[in-house]
Amino acid sequence: MPRRTAKNRWYAAPVRTPVVMRDKSFEKLPPGGQVAGAASSPTRALILATISFAISFAAWGLVGGLASVFTGLYSLTASETALLVSVPVRLL
Repeated sequence: MPRRTAKNRWYAAPVRTPVVMRDKSFEKLPPGGQVAGAASSPTRALILATISFAISFAAWGLVGGLASVFTGLYSLTASETALLVSVPVRLL
C-alpha cells in the first residue's frame, strides 16, 4: 500500500522477499538413508509394541481377577488392594 511522505509525495513501500526455509535434516543422513542403531522397520516396532501391550494387559487381568485372593492371603486393606490393581494400569 502506498504511503505518504512529509513532502506529500506517494511512494511504494519496499517489498520484502519471503525467506524460504528448507528442511536440511535429510542432508545429514548417511548414504544408506538410515541412522545407525535405528529400528530396521516401522513394522518391527509395531509388532514389539503390540506384544508388550498384550503381555502387560494379560498381567493386569490376572492381578485384577486375583485381587480378592491376594486380599485374603496377605490381609490387605482396601487401599492396598486398590494400589495392587492400579499399579499395572499405570505401567501400561
